[in-house]
Amino acid sequence: DQSKSKFDHHKGLFGSLAMIKTITDEYQYASITTFKKVKVIFVHASDTTVYLWSMSFVPDESIYELWLEFR
Repeated sequence: DQSKSKFDHHKGLFGSLAMIKTITDEYQYASITTFKKVKVIFVHASDTTVYLWSMSFVPDESIYELWLEFR
């Protein structure tokens, strides 16, 4: 189902946010420069295609951003 496949990477996004939260809880005294280097990667398989997504910190905007690394 095409609509389900388009939503699956959003579920991966929520899982990545949970991983980032766990990392920040574990290393709560780390500096922001350390967290700028953290990149959480997840794989999304859909039909015959495999997508590699990543979440990384954008210092200028102070947010984490979702990127499609490879398809």
